[in-house]
Amino acid sequence: MNKNFSYATWSSQLGIKNKAYLRLMVLGRRPIHQEILKKLVEVLQLAADDIDYFLILAAYSQSKSSAEKEILGSRLVSIVRQDFEQEPLELSAEFLSHPLLPKLHSLLSFKDVKKDAESLARQLGVTAQEIDEAVLRLKQFGLLSEAEGDFTITTPNFKVSDKFKDQGMRAFYKNLFDGAEKAMDLPAEARRFRSLFFAMNDSEIKELNKRLDDFAKEVLARHDFSDLDGRQLYQLHYNFYPLSERVEAGKN
Repeated sequence: MNKNFSYATWSSQLGIKNKAYLRLMVLGRRPIHQEILKKLVEVLQLAADDIDYFLILAAYSQSKSSAEKEILGSRLVSIVRQDFEQEPLELSAEFLSHPLLPKLHSLLSFKDVKKDAESLARQLGVTAQEIDEAVLRLKQFGLLSEAEGDFTITTPNFKVSDKFKDQGMRAFYKNLFDGAEKAMDLPAEARRFRSLFFAMNDSEIKELNKRLDDFAKEVLARHDFSDLDGRQLYQLHYNFYPLSERVEAGKN
């Protein structure tokens, strides 16, 4: 916090005579009028890319309608999603094919996770020895660093190119399907399985791929937490593939 900050100074900059009223606006107990919003944008010296987000966020915080909040919330997520980029990495087959490394890498990205081998082993249902070996592998791959007994993930968000002929990717998805099969024994409220059957042509396939890419970014943006804070680590997976031969238009 800026030690020089005061509501008196800030209210003067914004042209608000009553500093108590400004504090009530900050606390959400008074509405923020458009003129004050414009002055805030000026005083805060927001970048052009941040102004839309700021104004939509202000409207969202003051909205009394659940329908309007849903619309404004979707616009906020859309903006965040555009800024949420994943670094493309070329990872070795050993990392991708290992059933523990991707999970451990994700878990270690949360600040409030106990990072001793015993705690991590308990969280992921493996042995402490397996955790020690996996930590060593992550260090060798340059995905994890250690200083004074504390682990730091060097690349928390990344994506791997879609190479299904690659041995590592095939093993990754095989491990994923095995995990999904085991998850069927979990309580229904802890997991979700759903299957759809529908037809698509080439242009519709491209459109679905784009929608799925946007959906993935939105989910990651909505759940981009630095702490678990009572949450569990989940994995979401979706796939689609053809079940029949193509039927050309006018033929059967």
